[in-house]
Amino acid sequence: VEKKPVIEDTKTAYQYLRPHFEHKLTEECWVMLVNRRKKWIKNHQISKGGLAKTNVDPRVVFKVALDYHAHGIILAHNHPSGDPNPSGSDISLTTNLLKASRYLDITLLDHLIVTDHGYFSFADNSLI
Repeated sequence: VEKKPVIEDTKTAYQYLRPHFEHKLTEECWVMLVNRRKKWIKNHQISKGGLAKTNVDPRVVFKVALDYHAHGIILAHNHPSGDPNPSGSDISLTTNLLKASRYLDITLLDHLIVTDHGYFSFADNSLI
């Protein structure tokens, strides 16, 4: 039986998501899917964009979560600029995902903004 890692905190989620973003020159968005016990199911790419943005459709995010019977999700995207601070668009997206997550009973555990030198966590900064 394959042993799946448990995603207990933001740092663990970052460690499993970071390889998708290393040295990327364009923005990408990925979602980490976890079960009820926060065991990792898989990481799935949601979108790939340009130098300063990528489009993230909440319907696509939750379709993937529903397809894999995920109980929780962690959204992550990168800022190639190196600035981990959320933009207005990042905050708006997170707000919309939170609203949708409540209706679908899929927990939005965090939204990470990843750079080559670290990350910003919405959950750790009390924005989720």
